[in-house]
Amino acid sequence: MPRKLSETSEVSDIKPVEHVEYIDQVKIACNYIRSKISNFDVKIGITLGSGLQSFGNALKNIVVIPYGSIPYFPVLHVTGHSGRLIHGEINGGQVLIFQGRCHLYENYTPLQVTFYVRILQLLGVKDFIITNASGGINKSYKAGDFVIIRDQINLTGTTPLHQTVNEKLGDYFPDMSTPYKKILSDQLLNSCKNKLDDGDYHDNGVYIGVLGPSYETPAEIRMHRAMGGHCVGMSTVLEVIAANHGGINVGGITLITNMGSGVLDVPLKHSEVCEMGKAKATKFVELLNHFFTNYFNNDNIIINDKNDKITINDKITINDKNNKITM
Repeated sequence: MPRKLSETSEVSDIKPVEHVEYIDQVKIACNYIRSKISNFDVKIGITLGSGLQSFGNALKNIVVIPYGSIPYFPVLHVTGHSGRLIHGEINGGQVLIFQGRCHLYENYTPLQVTFYVRILQLLGVKDFIITNASGGINKSYKAGDFVIIRDQINLTGTTPLHQTVNEKLGDYFPDMSTPYKKILSDQLLNSCKNKLDDGDYHDNGVYIGVLGPSYETPAEIRMHRAMGGHCVGMSTVLEVIAANHGGINVGGITLITNMGSGVLDVPLKHSEVCEMGKAKATKFVELLNHFFTNYFNNDNIIINDKNDKITINDKITINDKNNKITM
């Protein structure tokens, strides 16, 4: 069974403590991570979805931290998710990579699913690239295409914001009018144009997040298409909500690993999702290398749509003197 948030891995330096508040669990996890990484100065993070784990090996001066060693971090069980946190450098900038994620269908709570996003928030990371594998709803897509996600529809039936603990992490009613920031999405699109052939990428994707783990029926795919969805998966939407709630800028890209049920007359298998991810690994690494090179060349400046500047949540401070996070 998945462990509860009040438990820690046996290999962690932190002993189990009962009844630890969620926000304190995140702070303890952050302090553990900072203790393992010298000169921590990360402005951007990325999560790698099913079968898309290869980019973690493309960085220099890497530090690898197994999820199981991080206090309170959920342990992964799904094939295609490595379960490692990687810190490294590309083009002189630091990147934090989460290789794999947990899911609601594994019996994890919304707070557990978004635990790593809160780690990014409290570590002071301001930009976040989210990747995933998804099924194609739009009939102009084909398996192997990359799609820039510009919007989303949450059909999981839940949210990471329904507990009052999250009032300490952001506004109780966060704005979701721009869940994916234009400048990050445009930079991802530019990398697609530079590294992929015409017809192998698409813009303006709307991602539908569902509970899973069963794949959709043909009728559900038709419903999703009528709702305006272009692709569907079992992750991402809660993470993007938590990121926006925490003031983190998000850019998203998905790999179409298969077409949705009923679009083609073939059964769906998770093994095919992982196989397509491996088949596109080289292109995926090239695309992300191009993106991060440009990102750091541009001094990783993200513009706040409302006031043309970045604002920091004044409830969160990072004390560099002792690597402790306080609120």
